[in-house]
Amino acid sequence: MIGAGGGVISYLLKNQCRETPAFIAIPQESLRSIGIVSLIKTRWSEILGSVLILGLFNVACSFIFVFLPLVYNNQEFDTFKSLIAYGLFLIISGYLADRIGMTKVISIGAGLLTVSIIPLCYFCRNLLTLQLILTVFACLVIGPIHGWMLHQFEVQERCRGIFISSAIAMSVFGGSTVPICLIIFEKFHSTAICCIYPFVIFALSFIYLISRRAREFDIRGQKYSLSGTKEGPRFQNQQR
Repeated sequence: MIGAGGGVISYLLKNQCRETPAFIAIPQESLRSIGIVSLIKTRWSEILGSVLILGLFNVACSFIFVFLPLVYNNQEFDTFKSLIAYGLFLIISGYLADRIGMTKVISIGAGLLTVSIIPLCYFCRNLLTLQLILTVFACLVIGPIHGWMLHQFEVQERCRGIFISSAIAMSVFGGSTVPICLIIFEKFHSTAICCIYPFVIFALSFIYLISRRAREFDIRGQKYSLSGTKEGPRFQNQQR
């Protein structure tokens, strides 16, 4: 019932929304739709990266909130505490992303998940402690993920780019994490070995983010004006 009320409020708010002046000022020629095939050919790197980050999101949530409670079923599990912590960590991650940058925060979260998931699942035997630590790291990715996705594509490509990336990520990672991890757990009876699957996804995402940040830095590091001549601090301040 609360969700239904929230849906009505969301509809009323959305119904009152108008396009921002900055969007209206964009020339209409640049907003023309682009074909799916052309989009995939020209934006395959952004699509691949978006699939990886969305895959990280799906794998992390499924592993932390579904798989771990299944294999730690002999321990008392309080979903309410975990969800409260999850909401608080999302707010904090959003604040951090606003202060230091979305890509940097997501990179930190992906890196922490990569280096910690196997040791944590091997040494930590308390479900709530394990879940809370992994939730903190996962929220660094989940909090800014929607804003990050919006910045991966140009305005005229945004809807199709996000749709294609989401469709691929959901079809590949949406329902696969728990069955794969349960099959591994049934064979080896070790949560640490089960972590190999999410570890690979986290590591690939982290590598992509680090390489992307490096490319972005290289582009910004080229201190050239539009005419192709080098500029000093004045032009750099204008860029900022």
